[in-house]
Amino acid sequence: MPCRIYLRSDQSVLHRQQFSSNRVTIFAPGWVKEGLKTLGQHLNGVKFDVYESQRGSKNVPEESFTITEDFNEQSLTILQKIARNEEHNVTGVINLSLYEDIKDRKILYSIRDLVRQCIVVGDDTYSKCGGYNCAIESQKKSRVYICDLAALQFQQPYNTGRLVLVQKNEPHKGILDEFIYENVVGEQRQTFEEVLDKWEHGDVATRKRYLRHDGFGLATGNNMSCFIDTQAYCSFVKMDVILSGTAITKMVTTHHPKDKINFKFLKYGTGFFAGRFAYELDRLILFGVLDGLEQLFMKTDVQNVIKCVELPFYKCDPKNAKRIEVLTSKYGIQVVFGNNDALKKSTILNLIVATTNCGDNHAVCGE
Repeated sequence: MPCRIYLRSDQSVLHRQQFSSNRVTIFAPGWVKEGLKTLGQHLNGVKFDVYESQRGSKNVPEESFTITEDFNEQSLTILQKIARNEEHNVTGVINLSLYEDIKDRKILYSIRDLVRQCIVVGDDTYSKCGGYNCAIESQKKSRVYICDLAALQFQQPYNTGRLVLVQKNEPHKGILDEFIYENVVGEQRQTFEEVLDKWEHGDVATRKRYLRHDGFGLATGNNMSCFIDTQAYCSFVKMDVILSGTAITKMVTTHHPKDKINFKFLKYGTGFFAGRFAYELDRLILFGVLDGLEQLFMKTDVQNVIKCVELPFYKCDPKNAKRIEVLTSKYGIQVVFGNNDALKKSTILNLIVATTNCGDNHAVCGE
């Protein structure tokens, strides 16, 4: 039976045709192409049917396609479709009933892992902000760039967050785990036994990099069977900052070359999606963000476009405050902390907001 893809309940094929924009672009690091080739070899011949919302009674697919050995010429669009195939998801649980023709769960994990390395960027207009834990506020209609970005997810043991965990007897492995880790972090991932041995022998570098944690279980004390690889986590955040900032700059220079940007990078994945790891991620994320910004602003085209970086709801410690001081002085930009909504207009005259969101790699883009 073909695998299935469902649009959101507020979407229809007619809406897709009416509101689609050729300026909406999917961006990904170049190495993702190799991951798509690997997926294509495992999914060759698998058919997918696209339906409107499951709540409707129509059982005839609106669109059908089949995966080829080269993953439909390494199509990022096809990857988005087959990974983000649920109309709604708040648990991180993969709906296996939509993948009846794919029996190997390692492949399903890897589809989600690889789509998380991609972002979708477009521009639009808006006239309101707020709505989440605050009142909706009207404001002057303005243009905005939206960067759909999914964080590492830790709600389920097989979610993408496992890529930065070192676990004893890892029960959930995808076919691309090491490939993705090595391309993002730049080195091979150590085994649980290797990390544990160095930790127990008091290796300073190991104890600084790896945080002991009880993982997804209930182990306590010396029975903890999981380490958080803090360097790996910060590397994933760093990559997301660089990819988002580069993509937004490309959109500006291509479509609106006179725009100057207030870049809002949200504190994604440290709350709802963080599960049992929220405490640690909340304290790590800013280190990864600044790692990314320091490399991002080495690019002259970025310097010419992004004039302010806004970090809503982040906490800045003294060590990172010094790094920010150097960054702002070196590149003549502003870095702003605060509690403003992502769509709150920039307080700096003539800057246009470009913001990431807190996307989900299970649900259709925009969820």
